Amino acid sequence: MVITECSLYSIGIILTRLEKDEVFEDFISDALEDSGVVKVHLEVDGLKHLTKLRKRYHMDFDDAYQVAVAEKHDLEIVSFDKDFDRTERGRLKPGEINAP
Repeated sequence: MVITECSLYSIGIILTRLEKDEVFEDFISDALEDSGVVKVHLEVDGLKHLTKLRKRYHMDFDDAYQVAVAEKHDLEIVSFDKDFDRTERGRLKPGEINAP
C-alpha cells in the first residue's frame, strides 16, 4: 500500500489548521512508521503529466495527482471519490479490497 505525498500533505494541512498537531503526529506514526505504507511522489515530468490528466478527465489537482502516481507505479486507486470512474484506471471502493 502507498500514500501519495499530496494526500499526506493535505491531511497535515487540515489537521494543523484545526490545531490537531498531535493527531497528525499519531497519523504519521500509524500510517507510515508502523504500517509499512510507502510514501510516493511525482518528479517534474510527472507533475507536467498531471496537468494533461487534469484537463483530459476534468478533475482537480489532487485527483489528477493520484492518477499520475497510479500510472507511474502501476497502482490501483482506492477511493470513495467517483471522479476516478471517468479515468481509464477507474477505482476500487474501500470495501472492495482485502487488506493484507
